[in-house]
Amino acid sequence: MAKRQSEASSDPSTSDPTKPPRRKGRKNGTSEIEEEDLSFDATPLNSPVPQLAPKNPLESVTTTLRLQQLQAQHEREQHEAEERTKRRMRWVAQISEYWPIEYLGNLGEGQMDEVLRTHGRGHIYLLGSGPGHPGLLTTFAYRLLTSPTTSLILSDKLVPSSILNLIPSSTPLEIARKFPGNAEGAQSELIAKALRAASEGKTVVRLKQGDPFVYGRGGEEVLAFRAAGCECTVVPGISSAIAAPALLGIPVTQRGAADSLVLCTGVGKGGGRVKLPGYERGRTVVVLMGVARLRAVVATLTEGARQSTGDNGGDIGDREGGVYPPYTPIAIIERASSSDQRMVASTLEGIVEALENSGEQRPPGMMVIGWSVLSLEGKGDVTVQDDALSLQGEELERRDRERVSSWLKGRRWIVREGLDQAYRSALTAFQTNPLQFSESPLVHHADSPKEERFNKRDEAGWAPPRYPTGVPEGGWMAGEAPNRPATDQIAYEQDKTYAEIQARLREW
Repeated sequence: MAKRQSEASSDPSTSDPTKPPRRKGRKNGTSEIEEEDLSFDATPLNSPVPQLAPKNPLESVTTTLRLQQLQAQHEREQHEAEERTKRRMRWVAQISEYWPIEYLGNLGEGQMDEVLRTHGRGHIYLLGSGPGHPGLLTTFAYRLLTSPTTSLILSDKLVPSSILNLIPSSTPLEIARKFPGNAEGAQSELIAKALRAASEGKTVVRLKQGDPFVYGRGGEEVLAFRAAGCECTVVPGISSAIAAPALLGIPVTQRGAADSLVLCTGVGKGGGRVKLPGYERGRTVVVLMGVARLRAVVATLTEGARQSTGDNGGDIGDREGGVYPPYTPIAIIERASSSDQRMVASTLEGIVEALENSGEQRPPGMMVIGWSVLSLEGKGDVTVQDDALSLQGEELERRDRERVSSWLKGRRWIVREGLDQAYRSALTAFQTNPLQFSESPLVHHADSPKEERFNKRDEAGWAPPRYPTGVPEGGWMAGEAPNRPATDQIAYEQDKTYAEIQARLREW
């Protein structure tokens, strides 16, 4: 009896009430297996039941995105390693073709390092991002920004977020730390980073707004890269000097209103003096980077003296040419192609007041000066140059003031906010899914087969020939319209619209 009690006290399953009892199992060979009684639960019946909190869905999404970023980074690093190996082997193969094997075998370690120093040199692309709308990027620019082989992107500060958002999160992106007084230092810093990355065999994109060679300091960077032994590739972009006026319906050249264009800046090198062009009736002047000195720029253009001093910009510079009439049209366009795009238009004598009463400035901005500003407004006015041939002095001034008054419609200035609906829709579509941006409903025709939506081309890439037989029929026959087949000419001449056009031509 005492022996049994001692055995019971030495059994851990009976001495510890929190542990489940053991039960005898089947014998396996000569040893006896003891299994835990899983059906026994020592938890008191009145204990609270633990509650399982639901997982935060954001945590799983964040984890998934992080894993995708790590995977993309790993794939990019692996691809770069493979490319470096290929470049090195190609370089060794090229050296072996020109240098004897005996010579290569006798090279020391330092000599070998010098020979192979350029095998892994990368490449720099000087890329223009256009005015800011992602739909206005060139195809080449879009591919470079989204390519997994792009190792580093160095961006200017003015490149809008709608462009930067296209860059994959796995691609390193650095934005210039430019602020007043530090422009030169920031420029030098970006050049040094680009050269360092290229020397490591990486593909570098130097991202700029607009076009790199239109007041983008692209030429300075080309020379700096070349001096370091690295030739870069320049990828043109749509300059805001041309695109911004077009977005607001302003042609920089227009028959009857402007037959020439001058592009200049309102800020000289290091904030110094500039020379602005004088007045010519048939010329459009586009001034970039001068809105902050608007008052001084206007004074330079309109005052009788060829030099003007502004109260907010110091000595602006000279005017080379005649004085601008104070009623000359001018439009200030800010943040062109962005969702908060704005145009403030008036005359030279009223633009300062107009801008001051339109709220805060929205850099970057530009000025468009000349008669092309109003040439396509309403029914259009393309008789500016014709009037200069038939009218003189006070009569010409009276006619010009009348056309300005008709353009302003009794207002002192015009303000237009935002993008047109088509550009807003395109911006939304591109931000949602840039890969399907080209599948726009504007060019889709549901009632036509897919293969008929596009103009077929032959093997040479040209459109189908005009003549099905392939044999040219010579020049246009007498009475044949140049844009209409001869077989339709008779029916066309019987059309009511054709008769009206011919009647108008006879009246003129």
